This record gives sequence, C-alpha cells and structure tokens, in this order.
Amino acid sequence: MIEAFHSNWTAPFLRANPNKNYYIDDFEILTTIISALKWRENNGSIKMITDDIAADYYKKLGIDTIWDLGIDVSLNKINNDIDSNIFWAAGKIYALKGQKSPCVMIDTDFIVWDNIENLLLQSEISVIHKEKIISSVYPNKDYFNMNNNYLFDENFIIIIYYIFHKFYWFWGIKRIFKDYPEYKEVIMDIKELKEYLNEL
Repeated sequence: MIEAFHSNWTAPFLRANPNKNYYIDDFEILTTIISALKWRENNGSIKMITDDIAADYYKKLGIDTIWDLGIDVSLNKINNDIDSNIFWAAGKIYALKGQKSPCVMIDTDFIVWDNIENLLLQSEISVIHKEKIISSVYPNKDYFNMNNNYLFDENFIIIIYYIFHKFYWFWGIKRIFKDYPEYKEVIMDIKELKEYLNEL
C-alpha cells in the first residue's frame, strides 16, 4: 500500500478574497470526502497537508477524520513573501517536499476508484495527463520580477518546468472513466523524462 496526501493552502483564496471568510464549495467538500475514502478503501493511507485555517474549517465541518493519517498543518510555515496569486501551487510544492518516496499527491477533486499500486510501482514517476502550456497559467521565468543577482538552480528549473509545463500536478495514475474512452492514461518513466528534457 502506498501513502497519499491531499494538500490545501488557503493563502491564494484569502488573498483573492480579502473580505470573505474562508470556505470550500459543497461540491468540493463532497469530492474531497470521496477522494480520501476511496483512496483508503483501495490503495492505503492518506493525510491532508494544509494550514490552520483549513484544518479548523475541516474540523468544524466534522470531516477531519476522513484522513486516517490526520491533518498536518505544515503549510503554516510557507514564507509569507510568496505571492500566492502567482505561485498558487506553492502549497503543493511545499507539501510534496516533505514526503518520503513512494508517495502519491492527489488533488481533492481527484478520485481513484481502483487499486493502482502495481501501476505506480512500475514507474519511478507517474502523472495524470499531458497539459497544454498556457502562458497565462504557466508563465515563462522571464515573466517574474527578480533581483538581478538571483540565479536559478538550472537542475531544479528543468524538473519544475517538466512537471508544471508538460504535465499536470499529480504523482499518480488516473482511473479513466468508462464514459470517456478517448482519454488515455499517461505513465511517464525516467527514460521518457530524460527524452523530454533533451528536447527543451
């Protein structure tokens, strides 16, 4: 069995909605519950990595026990200088950074209906699907204002570029609904990763 985690960083919501109390839409609460419980039923344990605001929200809703590994509030430690409007996925990066391999990062609206352990263990890295590069969502690094002396770690940039720009944020395999046979699972291994990186 492979451990998985959900993550929820509230800073992007709060920055975009400064006059609102934090909330999650009902449909997202429903998918979050199903996602956690189906993972536990078929694949292993799961936790939520978040901050105090979301942790309290889940507790008030009475759903904090859907994650058998509990709720981890380590996203409280994210640097406040990070612009959550631009780096809205920073919470996922921070959450992933603290995990041991193998692990599965699952969005709260993603439901894995079957056991996928064998699929996951066949590859060093697995992702959900290819995604078109849309500059309004995934801007080039030249878009960002930085200190002139700032140097990117080129090895890190290559991997982040690969993960964000070529594929969507998910280290796992999506079960494709029978109603949508036109979609295909994408399983990337290290060989394919290297081939892709060589094309950059």
